[in-house]
Amino acid sequence: MKFINKKQIFLRINSLLILLIGIFLPINHNQFIQAKKSEQIFIEIENNSVQEDKWVEKECEVTMYTLKECGKSPKHPFYGITASGAKVLEGRTIAASPEIPFETEIKISGFENSFVVEDRGGMIKTYRGRWPGALKIDIYTKDKDGALEWGRQKVKCRILDN
Repeated sequence: MKFINKKQIFLRINSLLILLIGIFLPINHNQFIQAKKSEQIFIEIENNSVQEDKWVEKECEVTMYTLKECGKSPKHPFYGITASGAKVLEGRTIAASPEIPFETEIKISGFENSFVVEDRGGMIKTYRGRWPGALKIDIYTKDKDGALEWGRQKVKCRILDN
């Protein structure tokens, strides 16, 4: 005889509910069903409407950094690992002021892609900057020459306000 624990029963009931919802409720592009890690199931149906993301525009003081500025040697076990525990990724990883939570999405003027706050930095925490009040953001890049060419710029950023 095979025993099923409460967690397995819960997952099976949720799977059945998702199947029934899919059959009896028309789901359009404004609704979605998302499964995460096959153990947790999230269903979000927002009365047939899309919840608008709230973007806040701010002035930001933006610099760039490479792994050489991180103070770890390539042999260090945490070389290339951010303060959030993620591996640095060019075109995604940025370091930001502590008042901006990890995993916050930020769009920076002049860049097509969005970045994600995954790191912190000593200079970000202590440097007052040329533009007081501007948020401090440091973009990870592999290109040291590009970082030096970029320098320190004041740009508009759009921050996803969760």
